[in-house]
Amino acid sequence: MLPTKRPRGGESHLTAHVNHAERFMIFARAMDAVDVTRGMYVQSLRRSSVTAPREVEGERYVVTILRVHLKRCIVGNGLTRSGHVHVWMPTRHKLPTVLHEPLAENGYTAVNAEVSWIVCYLARNFPDTTKVGWQQFECSHLCAGAGVPEGMRCVQPECLHWESKSLNQSRGYGFCHRICLHSRCRQHLCMCQRLHDPPCR
Repeated sequence: MLPTKRPRGGESHLTAHVNHAERFMIFARAMDAVDVTRGMYVQSLRRSSVTAPREVEGERYVVTILRVHLKRCIVGNGLTRSGHVHVWMPTRHKLPTVLHEPLAENGYTAVNAEVSWIVCYLARNFPDTTKVGWQQFECSHLCAGAGVPEGMRCVQPECLHWESKSLNQSRGYGFCHRICLHSRCRQHLCMCQRLHDPPCR
């Protein structure tokens, strides 16, 4: 059973934390139902210095808005514990004004969204709803946020994965990234011993 609608911007402790993946799916379904045009976006920006991006053939304009919006907000990059590049930005974002009303009409009444959710939506990276307890899954960072400054969040699509809270928390241990001592292996233990699936980054 999906959570009931709440006042715009309102989030209970239960909905915000316990049913993380369930709330994301409400956001994703609402975003799928949004139909905005470039003209509507231009009209919403009449008092802003932001420029509306051009339409991309074959791409829904709401996807174009989100993709360009995220690109503008990236503030830094670095390496994960295993040497992969990842980028970061502030944790939460106010969604573009043109999306507030159509999202609310389709069940997502908050005006903010976690950047991880936006990245997952654009990458079509959704929780596996066939698994027991998927509603409580968290958007785990395979990089465990290594090197990401306080108040920022990794938004590298390859780093994001939906899994249980216990698996998510276990990725924070440094053990995964010790180098395997097997002859000629030299992989991180998480990769060599399959400590996590998918392995940490």
